[in-house]
Amino acid sequence: MGAITPLKYAAGKAAIRRRLADYLQYGGFPEVVLKETLEDKELLLKSYFEDLLYRDIVARHEVRDVANLRNLAVYLLTNIARPTSINKLKRNFSISQDKTEHYVSAILESCLLSRLQLFSYSLKSSQRAGFKPYTVDTGLTNRVAFSSSEDLGWLAENAVHAHLVRAHEEVYFLADGGETAFAVKEGMGIVKRIQVWYADTAESAIPDRELAAFRALPAAPGEGECILVTNDYEDVIAAGAAQVACVPRVKFLLLGL
Repeated sequence: MGAITPLKYAAGKAAIRRRLADYLQYGGFPEVVLKETLEDKELLLKSYFEDLLYRDIVARHEVRDVANLRNLAVYLLTNIARPTSINKLKRNFSISQDKTEHYVSAILESCLLSRLQLFSYSLKSSQRAGFKPYTVDTGLTNRVAFSSSEDLGWLAENAVHAHLVRAHEEVYFLADGGETAFAVKEGMGIVKRIQVWYADTAESAIPDRELAAFRALPAAPGEGECILVTNDYEDVIAAGAAQVACVPRVKFLLLGL
């Protein structure tokens, strides 16, 4: 098929959107993608999760409390893209601080999940602020987690996260004037601020909550490019002093915008 160009994107937009929907549902593991039936896809995804849990975490780290480890992994997969912390997880599962830190570290080391830190010029403040978990594969989340149709927005954000961490060395989230899903840092400054808005494809009335963090930016230059990743809406709009590029998700992911 070759590289995706704007012309190819325009010509194959409907098919590309269907492929993205399949990706959000079943992920991108090659063997899963090539399975012909939905049952076979789900069985393989379940097998992948069990292998990661027992071979890469339980056996390697000699975990004895497998029930709490499993519950913690499923909880994090269910709550991708939502801020959490070691203290919150410790309270939720009534386990010690050391055990919680050990289990989270083991889960991250297995690559089942990754952790996005809050941006701060103070490393200590960033580490204390908690993190947002993201899954290595959305198919695993849909197969294992307690999810519903309302979780499609979190899955879409997970896809944007996967794209950004492949393309950039330093990616964070922000909490200055309202949470910003992603911030790309280069050198000493933020060069991109990215929100992810999931809604009906025909909807163009952007909720205030999606633009609040952009509106809070000062008028001074140097705050970075502002991007709102949408389902299908494309425009450049003003949000306070900021100019926000609204970019359809498939275009953002495929064309590297």
